[in-house]
Amino acid sequence: MAVYMVSCDSDKNDPKMAEIHEGLLDQFDAVQVLTGSWLISSDASIDDIDEKLAKVFPETEPMVLVEIGGDFSMQGLGDEEMEWISERFGGGEEPDGQE
Repeated sequence: MAVYMVSCDSDKNDPKMAEIHEGLLDQFDAVQVLTGSWLISSDASIDDIDEKLAKVFPETEPMVLVEIGGDFSMQGLGDEEMEWISERFGGGEEPDGQE
């Protein structure tokens, strides 16, 4: 299982953001962590994820996809987001920020 971060350049008031958000949640085990940034948990390769993302993001939308791993740190996220990250990374910080 790998975790990927996908980010785009739109702000939360952009009408296409709702469509992108719904598309990501429909296609993947994903959570939005910041405006325009989501984490995706998947067994698929980065190339397979990228192909699926082409169906979610408009062609004109700048987008970055990165596979992440190893240690992580989080600050100021909601409990749901922190729990999602902790479950998929197996360890790291607890939702209250404690090791």
